[in-house]
Amino acid sequence: MIKNVLYIFITVFISTNLLAQASHNVTVANFSFTPSSLTIEVGDTVFWTNTSGTHNVNGSMTTFPSNPDSFGSGAPSSGWTYSYVFTMAGDYTYRCDPHAGGGMTATILVSE
Repeated sequence: MIKNVLYIFITVFISTNLLAQASHNVTVANFSFTPSSLTIEVGDTVFWTNTSGTHNVNGSMTTFPSNPDSFGSGAPSSGWTYSYVFTMAGDYTYRCDPHAGGGMTATILVSE
């Protein structure tokens, strides 16, 4: 009996946590990230989709030392999708390397 109750509790706990995670979409085009600001929760996934131009996502701690963790899509290219699961709470800033001087930056606030 105790084994069954424990099994049910663990199953419900895991299912609840999996359902709490969400995904968010960012469009990369026209020298901007849309939306340019997101508020998400730990465990959520962000999907970036480059729909035009040569861009990248650079949220590295080398570029942004105050980011809690590094993420990035690699070298600038066209026609790609990149995703990242945020596992640490905090404020993140990222940019497109070739267009950062023109203001192609964005932020993500990750809460517990």
